[in-house]
Amino acid sequence: DMIIPDKCSSTKSDKIIALKERRSSFHFLNPERKKVKCVKVDGCAIIEGDKCDYLLIDSNNVEHFVELKGRDLKHALAQLEASIRQLGKNTPRYAFIVSTRCPLTGTDIQNAKKNFKNNFETTLIMKNLFCEHSHS
Repeated sequence: DMIIPDKCSSTKSDKIIALKERRSSFHFLNPERKKVKCVKVDGCAIIEGDKCDYLLIDSNNVEHFVELKGRDLKHALAQLEASIRQLGKNTPRYAFIVSTRCPLTGTDIQNAKKNFKNNFETTLIMKNLFCEHSHS
């Protein structure tokens, strides 16, 4: 298991933890202001190879892997898979793609969701431009 360096993570207890890259935004709703560990994956926790943008770990140790950009779905899936393989410790978990691709439909997406469920015990959620998710 990879250890996440301290410099790559911070603890936040904001009511809304907002992540943004270019046009894509992810809001983690934390109304009870519980402690959430926020890990910068890309370029910090994982330097080489595919990696997603962020990992949020809530106070119940539920992991939320977040990929925040782009139109290239296959690449986004690869980035999430690689990050889960290296950093994932607890299941069930969530993976998010906040994409600029429109619309987010099609068999490739259904297959991806099945694959993440079966192979990684991960619920894959895809949204266009903005995604909001609540603390478990």
